[in-house]
Amino acid sequence: MKDHFDHFLASRHSRKNGGCSNSSNSSTLRYSSMSKKQKNRVTGVEKPLDRISQLPEALLVQILSLLPTKDAVASCVLSQRWRYLWNSIDSFLFVGSNFKKAENFISFVDHVLMHSTCPKIKKFHLHLDYTSDLNFEWRISRWISFAVERKVEDVVLC
Repeated sequence: MKDHFDHFLASRHSRKNGGCSNSSNSSTLRYSSMSKKQKNRVTGVEKPLDRISQLPEALLVQILSLLPTKDAVASCVLSQRWRYLWNSIDSFLFVGSNFKKAENFISFVDHVLMHSTCPKIKKFHLHLDYTSDLNFEWRISRWISFAVERKVEDVVLC
């Protein structure tokens, strides 16, 4: 498809310049400088509308707050707009079984709480699978303190 498109642009460019076309390089440059809308129009490919990204930020944060925290954080790769939305979630569901190693789980929880900008927490659920780690108790205490400082409404530890 791209070769066909490059050929199309080259022939179009050639006609504009009196039949002189220096290479397909110019058509590639022209294609790369087009906006996404222009590319879609030329190639005939129509992308589906991303309606969820058009929702107000507060609603997107509310939706992310309903997800397990790992999934909410993963949403940051969807687009530039979604990059930091997870920082504002007010409900946290940390599930240890979603991580292969206790160290990864600990780092993840620390990272999320360190970057949280929400002043008040509605829900803080911590599902632990790592009970033999001796360094784990003080971390749990620190995480609970974080939630209490933010006036948490609902805490679950299991």
